[in-house]
Amino acid sequence: MARISDTEAAQYDRQIRLWGLEAQKRISEARVLLAGMDGLNTEVCKNLVLAGVGHVVIQDDKAVTNRDLASQFFIGPGDIGRNRAAASVEKAQALNPLVKVEADAQPLQAKDDEFFRGFTIICVSAAPLETMFRLDEVCRQHKIAFLAAETFGLYGFIFLDLGQHHFVEERPAPPSEKDKGGPKEDEKVMKVTSFPALEESFSTPWAATRLVTKLLFAIIVFLHFGRDGGAASGSESEDALLAYKARLCRQRFVDTNFVPDSLLSNLHKWRGVLLNPVCAIVGGVLAQEVIKAITHAHAPIENFFVYNGDNFSGLVERLPQHPRK
Repeated sequence: MARISDTEAAQYDRQIRLWGLEAQKRISEARVLLAGMDGLNTEVCKNLVLAGVGHVVIQDDKAVTNRDLASQFFIGPGDIGRNRAAASVEKAQALNPLVKVEADAQPLQAKDDEFFRGFTIICVSAAPLETMFRLDEVCRQHKIAFLAAETFGLYGFIFLDLGQHHFVEERPAPPSEKDKGGPKEDEKVMKVTSFPALEESFSTPWAATRLVTKLLFAIIVFLHFGRDGGAASGSESEDALLAYKARLCRQRFVDTNFVPDSLLSNLHKWRGVLLNPVCAIVGGVLAQEVIKAITHAHAPIENFFVYNGDNFSGLVERLPQHPRK
């Protein structure tokens, strides 16, 4: 039987009523790495600390700038020039004294694989594509849940790789059962789903996809361009981005209009810009998925969430798609 302290029971009383004692115990025992303390992961950190995740490590090797003040609410003007992770610890810790919050200022790329093995969940924000590929592979080897996300002004995405993931899904008891002897508890059904790796998802043949939002493909192009397109051309201009997109579309055997220029132009315009409302929306969904992954309760997003602030829509997509039945 799951046990927690009296202090934890009082602190998390409402949560325990919502998702149960066993789930809260799993949350209290979890160890989560949040890599990249921008406005997006600040939202995630706030939600996880309040939920009672036992140990949260916030990693960032960058210094606080004026731009960070617009979206990162753990820091203030007096923190400019300090390390972003170190500057965030005090206010993050103050949210919940029952949680251990720790800062790590070493670059993510300098970490060896052994560093990551002790985590339950690794969640990265705005990491280079090559870093995301590497971390996802490390997580798959050691059965660690991996989540990656980024926002670009009005747009954002989340990717999940939970490996072979078991979860419990509740469904209403049949009406005939409920009618006998009063209300019955909902049925709990154990399910399992298998997640593809990030590199596999990004390498999905585009011509074979059906009804997937073009914003997801635009984000994939944009992230690939950041890795090898801009560096190869020596330019990060919008024209260089559109030329790279045309080459990538030809390599994927689709028309160059498959990914609209307008979406890429918007992503280019908004790069490096974090808007608080978008960080709150995407960060809220991301934190929710972390909690679901820890507790194995409820079906996870499989495997992308894409937010489009132009029409205030959030879509769940899967790459590669499941075969037609």
